[in-house]
Amino acid sequence: MQKINFKSGKVTQLVSRALIASTILIVPMTATADGNRSKDFLDRVKLTGFISQGAQALEADDGAFNALDSEMDPGFNFIRYALGFNIQLTDNISAFVELSEEPNDFGVDYTPHVDFAIVTANLDKNHTVQIGTNLNALFNFRGYSDGAVVQSNPLIGNSPADMVTAAEGIAFAGTYEKFHWDFTVSSGSFGESFQKDRGFTYILRSTYNVNSQFSLGLGASISGHGDQVRNGTTAPVSSAMYRGDGDTYRFLSAGNGPIRNTHAGLIPGLDTSAIHLDAQYATETMTFRGWYGMVRDDFSYVDVNGEQTVANQSVGFSEFDSEMSFVGVEGTYYITPKKFYLAGRYVTISNDSNGISSQDTMTRLQLGLGYKYTDNVLFKVEYVNQTEEVNSAGQIGADWDGIVMEASYSF
Repeated sequence: MQKINFKSGKVTQLVSRALIASTILIVPMTATADGNRSKDFLDRVKLTGFISQGAQALEADDGAFNALDSEMDPGFNFIRYALGFNIQLTDNISAFVELSEEPNDFGVDYTPHVDFAIVTANLDKNHTVQIGTNLNALFNFRGYSDGAVVQSNPLIGNSPADMVTAAEGIAFAGTYEKFHWDFTVSSGSFGESFQKDRGFTYILRSTYNVNSQFSLGLGASISGHGDQVRNGTTAPVSSAMYRGDGDTYRFLSAGNGPIRNTHAGLIPGLDTSAIHLDAQYATETMTFRGWYGMVRDDFSYVDVNGEQTVANQSVGFSEFDSEMSFVGVEGTYYITPKKFYLAGRYVTISNDSNGISSQDTMTRLQLGLGYKYTDNVLFKVEYVNQTEEVNSAGQIGADWDGIVMEASYSF
């Protein structure tokens, strides 16, 4: 008979695994048997949901980067939906998890994704700390369409200069009556990365409520991911915030993937710095917002000839500066209080990089109507016109315009 000799380390491993397996089996049975515990958990969870469906009639002028974008017919967009779980973990710790299908952001695969997941701890009545896929954004007041979550945006599409995404990291925030600030440190991307020279993105935002109607805001960021390129990393991680989140307007050149080609595509998000100033004036019947921003990067996207280009035409990066500035205004006016409104937005973006002195402007004009059938059902229609000059940050490559419509529901 063969003698079996266990080493003490292996015995410990086996015992540990047995205890873990037993716990996995026993805990669910205990929770099921204890109806009060299950009820207590359910009492701590609040479910929210969102659904939106759109239709579009868009087309680019001749001369677009992809000729298919100039040969488009009207059609319906993919449906978008989201489920949000608000969970009160303890008296001062809460969590929010959103499962969503966002064809404009993740591409079309009919699979729910964890779009947003955070845990927030209230340190005291004024300060919080948050971990998870924190919001990375520079603007403060503007409503934004994110997948099916669209009802805070008076229009359908977003601004082509909105710098926003979610990214893994940690955020600290403080609120003192009229003043609020938050500071975020993130990896710059939604995914996990530990490669050498990856670096971090730092974002500081603050708002001040001058009175009950008028507010001022500031946003600033610094990203340090460029050493990956300098040291020859083949697939560098960059901060996705500067490329924007998925937009609404789908052109054939985007295929069934995320929609990034209607956003300004000049800034790689490597060694980047940005500043953003905004203001809001709001009453019961109207809201007016204005903003100005500038962003620069030590790197540029380049084409096969080594010349500056935009993201969806790029074959790599080169270490010469890219810089852009932008100005935007937005207004909403309720013709019928809390029911029927008019909305408009105008944004202009300039390519301020060295050597660019003409044909450098990209603009987007949006004019829309909104009708609230009920508090949680909203219908919108919008006319959009985007111009993209030769040296601009535009990624379609030609001017484009059209009509979009959207129906959205929340519960």
